Amino acid sequence: MTGRSGNDEHGDDEPCDDGQGDGRKADPHDAGASSGAIADAVPGAAAEAGLEAEPVAVPAPDQRKHAVLVLTTPQLIARDLGRYLYILVRTLQLSGHRVTLCAEAPLRAALAEQKFTAQLLRRDLIAVRDPADVTKIAADDLTHADLIWLESGAHDTADLTGALNAHPTAKRVHLVYGKALTATPNRYDLLFPYPLHPKFYKHGEVRDVARHRSSDRPTRILFIGNVSARYADVNATACFETPSRPAMLQHLQRTLPAGALAVGDVSMLAPTNASEAAPSLRAGMPAREVVLLDTASGGRIAKDAWLPTLSQADFWLACPGVDMALCHNIVEAMAVGTIPITGYGALFDPPLQQGESALTFASLEELEVVVRAALALDLEARQRLREGVIAHYERHLTPSAFMGKVAAWAGPDLRVGLNFMPA
Repeated sequence: MTGRSGNDEHGDDEPCDDGQGDGRKADPHDAGASSGAIADAVPGAAAEAGLEAEPVAVPAPDQRKHAVLVLTTPQLIARDLGRYLYILVRTLQLSGHRVTLCAEAPLRAALAEQKFTAQLLRRDLIAVRDPADVTKIAADDLTHADLIWLESGAHDTADLTGALNAHPTAKRVHLVYGKALTATPNRYDLLFPYPLHPKFYKHGEVRDVARHRSSDRPTRILFIGNVSARYADVNATACFETPSRPAMLQHLQRTLPAGALAVGDVSMLAPTNASEAAPSLRAGMPAREVVLLDTASGGRIAKDAWLPTLSQADFWLACPGVDMALCHNIVEAMAVGTIPITGYGALFDPPLQQGESALTFASLEELEVVVRAALALDLEARQRLREGVIAHYERHLTPSAFMGKVAAWAGPDLRVGLNFMPA
């Protein structure tokens, strides 16, 4: 069973989770709890059938690029239905790497039990090896490896150490886990960027998000997500020093003018006119400056409509999750040029900067101040801030930016932190 991680409005197979890190155990019968806010609440938009339904886009691997991933624990496999291992593998593949995963038999069996990692096996996206067969690994898999990713403890395995020493030209990437990593930056060299939802990696859409950035933005501030009682969990406040999701939304409803607010669920979104170029891809927003929509009742937004919907707002109200603050939707918003209003910008590396790549707050009182400031910003100021958000995303959050930093690392050993994984 897996612990959920943060933001979920779509269900386990949906894209924009809105509470990533909700702290619950994964329930195989729970189709609407995990990570995103998407399914089928926009009239005329078909619900996504699931990861199994369509072929996966995998670039032809560069024969000079081969990544070997050595797992010694079930953590990365089991976390959130295997989504983070899936995203790591897809990040490597989208950079042109062939990927081999080395793990003992119980871990190899666990791959097939998780929703997302099972896709890697069913579509033969990775080769899977037993690390005990060092001769075979060394001969077949490490010969041309340029990257060897090691979970904690893997490099202490005597047989594997011999195989690694036989290939000194390969860069060794040591995975470091811990939700508080950004508070102890000496523990890692690079931070793996928190990703978009796995579905945006399946077909490589993560590389094509810029097409959503030129949209008209009729809404000033937008939030779409689950606001059920579990998001009031004290963990969100105690661990991340930011107000909880329900507290944020309730405070804004108490303090902002009623005429500026549209509060409801996704049924308030209207479909676009069928004569438009992308008829079902943008939901019409209520005519208010601040739109706060709760998906707890089950309404969700179709996968293909999610990024276009995010792109209709100038600002995204980035509420925290429960088990951890990070949510797919803050990164998805930044990807399309929607400016985050957030209390957890310090969890990024480098941190999101007030007035440059985000509007930030640390209390409910500060939240109200920055929201009112966002409503008062003129078009030129909003565009300048948007450019800073896009620049941060392109330089630090894209798969290509991260892999570029890995390639540029000078030494043979590199510590990569994953601050969405428990230590």
